[in-house]
Amino acid sequence: MNQNPVSMSETKPALRLIIADDHRLVRAGIRALLEKMPGVQVVAEANDGREALDLIAKHQPDVVLMDINMPDMDGITATEMIRRNNTVTQIVILSVQGDPNYMRRAMLAGARDFLTKPPAIDELTAAIRRAGKMAHDERTKLGMRLPAGGDASGAPVSSLVSQGKIIT
Repeated sequence: MNQNPVSMSETKPALRLIIADDHRLVRAGIRALLEKMPGVQVVAEANDGREALDLIAKHQPDVVLMDINMPDMDGITATEMIRRNNTVTQIVILSVQGDPNYMRRAMLAGARDFLTKPPAIDELTAAIRRAGKMAHDERTKLGMRLPAGGDASGAPVSSLVSQGKIIT
């Protein structure tokens, strides 16, 4: 019996991801790594938080990998704005700052995870998978369709209101 195992990308919709970092080489390195990850599709890259907001509205990704320190709009401000109106897209913060205060601020802003750069590959992929599962679960709960192709075809995410909780 020669049966090929079914890949994750065939059984589930691809996890849609945006990379937001002001360093082009960092984005390229992360993209190269993620393109080898089955079931993950990088749909866009942003240079700063403001551009990330525009790309999120356009592509409605499941996960955003967000740097903290970026020009124009930093990652924490962008995360606050995303989470204020969007319960589906999950944010994983990447930062060279391992300071617990940065982590606290990121989590209070609504980030799903916080990783220091450079993250271990296993740590990064696990964080992306956890965040992606949460995004898909949230879409299912809200009865939203998954975006098809490169544009948004689900219900308007901007009309959703976040009902977050902080548990210490």
